[in-house]
Amino acid sequence: MRAVSFLPTAVMVLHLVFVDTLAAQRLEGTRTAVARARHEPGATHRATLKTHRAGNVGGMIAVGTLGGGVGFLVGGLAGASLAKCTNSGDDLCGLAEGIYGAIVGESALMAVGVHLAGKGRAAMLAQFFAGLCIAAVGVWGVVQADAPWPLVLVPPLQLLAMINLERK
Repeated sequence: MRAVSFLPTAVMVLHLVFVDTLAAQRLEGTRTAVARARHEPGATHRATLKTHRAGNVGGMIAVGTLGGGVGFLVGGLAGASLAKCTNSGDDLCGLAEGIYGAIVGESALMAVGVHLAGKGRAAMLAQFFAGLCIAAVGVWGVVQADAPWPLVLVPPLQLLAMINLERK
């Protein structure tokens, strides 16, 4: 079995998350309501105010990091409590369940934090799934590299992806 390199897969996932493919599909002569309001004489500034209502990036980073940390702890504890452990002396009983719970909890509450701090402009479910996909690539990278360093990249990449989705 041929081992697949981690870097090309990570680049491909990041490309899918950060490239604005919908803008490329827009027809040439069309403009959004915001663009029309900016160029029409006498137009009110209500449409342009929507572009300024998005939360600041610093707030999204702070609240997303806080939510991710709380979700990591709560999800890890919830996952470990779901393990069916017996008193057989196995010290690592529930570790795998705790890790999976921590990944899901961190992704979920980081998405909630970024969504709330960003004034709820994007679909929170899309942010959650983007975070889970990046976490899955990180876990896959740990298995492929046989080292824990790919997991260090997961939370910052999740935060970047969620903020990018929130700001679109």
